[in-house]
Amino acid sequence: MQSKYSLTPTKVVLVVPHNSSFRLPIINALENLDVKVFEFDNRRTKIHEKFIFAASLAVKKFYEYGLNILNKRLVNFVNKISPDLVIVIKGENILDSSISSIRKVSIIVNWFPDYLFELKNVQKQMGLYSYFFHTEIAEVRKLRKTGAKNIFYLPFASRIIRPNTLRKKYNITFVGTFSNYRENILDSLKDKGLSIWGDSLWEKSTLAKNFQGKWLNQHQMEKTLYQIRIVINIHRVTMSGS
Repeated sequence: MQSKYSLTPTKVVLVVPHNSSFRLPIINALENLDVKVFEFDNRRTKIHEKFIFAASLAVKKFYEYGLNILNKRLVNFVNKISPDLVIVIKGENILDSSISSIRKVSIIVNWFPDYLFELKNVQKQMGLYSYFFHTEIAEVRKLRKTGAKNIFYLPFASRIIRPNTLRKKYNITFVGTFSNYRENILDSLKDKGLSIWGDSLWEKSTLAKNFQGKWLNQHQMEKTLYQIRIVINIHRVTMSGS
């Protein structure tokens, strides 16, 4: 294993859901730098874990038990790989103890490309990471004033496609997970040429006819966005209680 302070990691563990739109672009970027990437899906559960989390709907203590099992599996995975760097995307179900354990053997960073203040547990964990990156520069400045010295601004990036090669195909579009709040807002647009990409829960909503049947990965999204006249973003901050 290289020194954990090396600027040229050769092995990276990427903790990210398999269906995340950030997954493939990050993997491609790392592999272009000749970095070997090992993935851990922190939302994919083993069969016995599924039963435990299902039971937690009736008994809340089972959720904590299941979360501990998943986190133990993550720590064991990192110890087995012995990476130079661990990159966590969001990591809302990663425990404090897991971050601390991983930091003993590797640099561990979090890139949080979402509204941070909706997840209080992640806010509290920022100082546990070696470095914490966020996509909102105003929030980064605010947090640094409170003493969070390890937080830095890291914005989105994308390849540039020539927009004149793509015609507009969609009138209004939303890309994201289902929530009742989002459904209520978008319902007024369902007859205005609304197209929705996201998770399968949209199929059971009042907007099922507008749902395109899948997620867009990052490569599909960058192309599709040029083909849309109006893109709607309903941020997580507006989803409390949904």
